Amino acid sequence: MKKLFAGSGVALVAALATTWGAAPAQAYPNDTPPSTTTPSSATLGSGVAASGTGSGVLPQTGGPDTLLLVGGVALVAVGGAAVVGVRRRANG
Repeated sequence: MKKLFAGSGVALVAALATTWGAAPAQAYPNDTPPSTTTPSSATLGSGVAASGTGSGVLPQTGGPDTLLLVGGVALVAVGGAAVVGVRRRANG
């Protein structure tokens, strides 16, 4: 029963720790929605593709947040150490 409570506690802490620092707005903090313009009737159906802005700058895709990455590595390390400790006690 102690193992069940310990496992539940670790799962709860892991779930709360991973959702604590994450928010949907953090994924694209500098991304503004594109402005929409209505094409004139002369260009409709002309078969000419619209030209791009030509800036050549890719948007930030929201790579891993350093805090979340370090937290994940720490959780894996602590979980691995706990498993090794439990197995040693069970075998020894």
